[in-house]
This record gives sequence, structure tokens and C-alpha cells, in this order.
Amino acid sequence: MDLRLIMNEIKIDEKAHANSDGEDKSLLEKESNELCSDEQSQDMSVATCPITSLLRLAAAKWTVEILRELAIKPMRTRRLLLAVPGMSMKSLQDRLKALEGAQMITITRSQTAALKTEHEITERGRKLLTVLISLKHLAEESQPQMCQCPMETGVASDCPIGNPC
Repeated sequence: MDLRLIMNEIKIDEKAHANSDGEDKSLLEKESNELCSDEQSQDMSVATCPITSLLRLAAAKWTVEILRELAIKPMRTRRLLLAVPGMSMKSLQDRLKALEGAQMITITRSQTAALKTEHEITERGRKLLTVLISLKHLAEESQPQMCQCPMETGVASDCPIGNPC
């Protein structure tokens, strides 16, 4: 948080104490709203940072698991849902849409009588997996694991920790 935001918070706190009898609450609310819009504009500048955007995508729930499974082999929606225990269909669809939008995966829909949808990792998605594997190695320096991650081997494995990487 920068100095300007801290000063605004201090001003709001001072006015809150000065107006403890309930007078001039609209001024307090107005300044609070201005502070929020300042924070939102800072959030917007952070959101435009490509590193931050990519890290948010990678850190989103289920992203690593989906990319891991698709790195092993392309999958249809139901099989992917079964491969990641605990994930709901809505969560899967939301993540797939976000990953497709970020060009990490492709979604191929066949035009046969029975609509088939297959998901496949792209070259860009494989690059992200390389970064995630590097993060895993960095994490293992301070917290060793006894797990051979499927992201590294390209085949499914049983992780003794109970939840694969």
C-alpha cells in the first residue's frame, strides 16, 4: 500500500473519531468511496501486468490439475471431470473457458450426431507447465516432497501425500 492510501485511511479514521456523534457521515462515506476507487485503479494497473495476470490464472483453483491432466493426454469433458476428484462441472467449465481464453488449451467440438468435445493443452500451456514445474522444484528446496509429480513424468501416478501436485 502506498503512502497516499495510508494517509487517506488516517484521515478517514480521524474524521470517524471526530464525528462519533453521528454528524457529517456523508462526508466520511464520500471519502471512503474515493479511497475505494483509488484502490480499484491501483488494482487495474496491477491487473494489466502480464506477470500478475498469468500468476492469477495459474493460481486459480483447479488450473494446475486441469493442465496436468491435459499434459498427459487430451481428454473429453466427462473424463477430465473424473480425473480431478472434487471438481464440479461448473468449476470445470469456468476453468476451461478461462484457459481457452488465455490460449493455454484448445477445445475441439466435433460436428457429429453426438456432440464430442475434446480438450488439449497448447504449446503456450506447455510453457506454463514448465514454469509450474520450476516452481515445484523451488518449493522442494525448502519443503521436500516424496511425490513424483505427473507434470514432470507425463503419466498419472499415485502421490503418497494423498493429493497429487
